[in-house]
This record gives sequence, C-alpha cells and structure tokens, in this order.
Amino acid sequence: MRDETDETKAVYSKIVENLKKLARLEPVMHGSSDFKLRPIASEDEVRAFETKYTVKLPTEYRNFITRCGRGGAGPGYGLLDFKDLEIGSLEKPPNSEWYLKEAWIGDLSKPFPYVEPWNMDVPYEVLAQKDSEESDRVVDQFGEKYWAPLDGAFPVALIGCGYYYWLVTTGPEAGHIWVDNRAADGGLRPLMLPGLERVTFLSWYQNWIDKAFAAAEEQGLHEETEEARAMYAQIIADVETLKRAKPKVFGADSHEFKLHPPVPEYEIAGFVQDHHIELPQEYRNFLMRCGRGGAGPYYGLFDFHMMDNGFGHVKWNEGGDFVGTLSRPFPFTEPWNDLSKHPADELLERDCDEYDRQMQVFDQCYWAPIDGAIPICHLGCALRHWLVVTGPEAGHVWADHRAEEGGLFPVTNSGERVTFLGWYRAWLDKALEIMKKEQAE
Repeated sequence: MRDETDETKAVYSKIVENLKKLARLEPVMHGSSDFKLRPIASEDEVRAFETKYTVKLPTEYRNFITRCGRGGAGPGYGLLDFKDLEIGSLEKPPNSEWYLKEAWIGDLSKPFPYVEPWNMDVPYEVLAQKDSEESDRVVDQFGEKYWAPLDGAFPVALIGCGYYYWLVTTGPEAGHIWVDNRAADGGLRPLMLPGLERVTFLSWYQNWIDKAFAAAEEQGLHEETEEARAMYAQIIADVETLKRAKPKVFGADSHEFKLHPPVPEYEIAGFVQDHHIELPQEYRNFLMRCGRGGAGPYYGLFDFHMMDNGFGHVKWNEGGDFVGTLSRPFPFTEPWNDLSKHPADELLERDCDEYDRQMQVFDQCYWAPIDGAIPICHLGCALRHWLVVTGPEAGHVWADHRAEEGGLFPVTNSGERVTFLGWYRAWLDKALEIMKKEQAE
C-alpha cells in the first residue's frame, strides 16, 4: 500500500465532494453529462497494468483512479475509463483518412518523443493532384509519420472532433497533459493554463472543476438545502394526493392535477442565455424538480415558454405583441391602470369613426407588450398572471386584468407580495382544504 499524507487524501476527497455538488447543480458544459465517476480501480488492477506495460503511472493519475474513479466525469467528453486503456483497444480518431495503423498508443515504457510543440506540414500541393499515384504515395508516407503511435503516453479524454488530451507516462514530460490536434492538422502541444508552463493531471482536472462551478454561477445555479429539496418533494406529493382525490377546484378540469415532466437544465440554460436574463430561483427549481407546467392555480401553470391564445397553448415570442423584452426591467412597482387615453362613451354615439380611432390609440398604449416578465397562468376571460424576471419586482407574481380594464397589480397574500412559490403553495393549500371538506361531507 502507498503511504499518503492526510493532505493528499483530502485533495481527492474534495474532488469527490465537489463532483457530488456539481451533480446536484447540473451546470451545462461542453461534453458534461451527470458529473458522475465510475467505480475506482483496484491496486491490483493498477499494478497489473504497470507490470504488463513496464510503466509507472503518474502519481496524481494513479491516486485519482484508485481514490476517486477510474473514469467518467471530467474535461471534454469525460475521463476515459482506465479499464479501456489497453494498447490498441481505444477507437482511432474517427475523421482521419490518413490513419493507417491499428496501434494508436505506442510503447508506454519508451520516452514520450516531444518536449516542445510538434507538427508536420501537410503536403497540400501534392494532395491537390487527384487520381495521382504520386499523391497516393505521399499521402501514405505522410499518414504513417503523422499518425505514428505515440510512445510514453495514453489518451485520457476526448475533446471532440478527433482531438484528445494525452497524459505522458515516460520521459521528461512524464505527468504532463498534452493536446492532440492532429485530426485538424494541428499536431501535438503541451496544454497551457494561466500561470502554468506545464499542466499535470491534477491541475488539469481541478481547472475543469473550477470551470464547472463558474458555469453554475453564471447560469444562476445554487445548491439547494435539504429543507428546499423537501419543500419541492412535498409539492409533488400534495399534487399527487389531489390527483387521486379529484376535488372540485376551479379550473382543475383543464389540468386534472397533473404535472408535466420537468425541464432539463440544458433547456433552461439555453433559455436564459438566449434572453439574457436569470429566471427567479424558485421558478427555476420548480421547473427542474416538479414539472414544466400543468397542475396549478386557476386553469393551470403554463408550460415553460408557453401561454394561451384563446384556442389552446402556443409558444410566446419575445418582442412580439404580448411579451416584451425580458432583459428590460418590469416597468411597474405599484399597481397601474392608466385609462386616461380611453375615449368617452358619449363619443361612440356622436362619432363612431373618431371613437374607433381613439380606441385604437388607447389599445396601443394600454396593451403595450410587457417587458421583464413572462405569463405563467390564465384565469379565464383573458385575465392572466405574470412572473417578473427583471427589475425591482423580479420574483414576484403580478395580475393582469387589462381585459376588464383593471390594469396590472401585484398579487398579495395578507398584504404581502407573493413570490412564485408563495403563489403556488397558496393555491395548493386551498385545494387541499377543499379536498378535506369534501371528504368530511
């Protein structure tokens, strides 16, 4: 067994802990999936590998696969599984017509051949001579040299499009990460990170973890407390109770107390990026934990990015006739109902055409698209509720009663403005109360 300091053990324990946090946060990153590692490699497996290939694995990598996991979550499309690192067993670069040899990894016991970036000039002039024997000969010669198996290193992660990260095992560059861009005629070069002339396995992996947390922060993701997770779980349980009981609650015939499937994080991340906003955390968590719409106040919660149009539900468009620009602040902080441009009723009897002209001007102002908010529910008769996403009122629910010339005003509970969860929970509690009364009768 290896003698490890408490500090060394703590480093790898922290990696595992951070991956668990990232799995809960689910930030969207290039190639990332569930941030889960595969089972660890045993000491016997590692020793057998080292004996078979006469090589000593870099300490940081060896510690990682025996303490954290033998593959899975990691840079690019993830850390390649240690059990697949048999010579020639990995897939060759998929897009190289010059790949001529089955053996992609060379002799691990021999020194890695480079200490500086390396590349070869592609013989484009010869390649342009189609159907030429000389061209075929040059291509074969170039391919044999360019894609010659690499000694003293093995690939640890796919970047994409045939690019790979390699970990050097033998020679002056042992322990360092190199980038293989041969699939795009980019040759081989040592990976560079700010402040580091050479990058070891652990600094490479930790840099990826740091980027994942930065992505989570940029995407507005925050780890939920046990209390918060329990709260969303209770919502799901309460909706299920109502679905079984089927109490007579206004609007329930339209949604039947059914929640629609949750929204995947990548869809939310794409939405906030496209619209340059952050969704209120309560609503975002609800979408991911409970459902994208369905059971909810009045005629139900609109599906994510959807609204009613008088005939059903359609996707709303930012900057259209109804929803304004989401990145601009919601324009109100107090109830609003400006009817000053509404034509007098007497005008209709005196001059119908003028009344219609003034009414058109009024409608253009009164029904102007709403910035900084998204519609989340309709009450019937074109009355709706909106969730504010930008500005001082972000996170609060507002009522839209313009259809009956009632203007816009914040939804309140006991005089306090309600957030999304307060709004949803109030409906849920009222529905449960109705259910209990019906069961007691």
